Amino acid sequence: MAIDSQNKRRTASALPFLSTAQENQPEGFFSVDARAAATGSTYAMGSWTSPTSFGDPQTEWTDEANAYDEGYAVAPATFAIESNFDTWGWIELNFSSAILTEKFRIYASFVDEEAAELDPLIIVGFYCNDNWVSIYLGESAYGGIPIEKSVWHEIVSNTHPLKITKARIGSGKGLLSRKLKVFEFQCFDISGFYPYSTRAKVYGNLCQSALIGGGLVK
Repeated sequence: MAIDSQNKRRTASALPFLSTAQENQPEGFFSVDARAAATGSTYAMGSWTSPTSFGDPQTEWTDEANAYDEGYAVAPATFAIESNFDTWGWIELNFSSAILTEKFRIYASFVDEEAAELDPLIIVGFYCNDNWVSIYLGESAYGGIPIEKSVWHEIVSNTHPLKITKARIGSGKGLLSRKLKVFEFQCFDISGFYPYSTRAKVYGNLCQSALIGGGLVK
């Protein structure tokens, strides 16, 4: 990346996802166009990463560790499941170290009181700089659309890539009598493929990335 030593401005020539408009943002902070980075940029390379531990703050889940044991493809498949049909709480899934991500994938289903497997409604958030950031609101109260049951479903967030330490999943069942089953959950970690180390900042409910390096930050 080229830096104007007089005005300390960076140019977009070395970063294919940095637009001309973004080039004029204040020194040391700029947002990444996640859509451009995800289509054709080598910086979109990464790996699907599983959590390594869990939290169940409302004690509403059973077999929580099955949500990241990679047992979805082994018969009988293992899963974490809500304990009750008519109440819900978050399951928090922790990563062993911070990752940089803009998308997740989930393998899940609803089960009703007759044990029928149904397409689930889900809510997902990422934990970034001591704040929970809403990533996906699929709950019935928001007119959510169910995802397909018992297959991998990949969702790209509408934020820029976030540096996170954990994610949380909730049921969007509303007044429906359902239990959410989570067979597997993973995030796509791109932190090892960015040209600069990355620090996340929070502005209200929006977490954006500040890239550090190349003289961008004093």
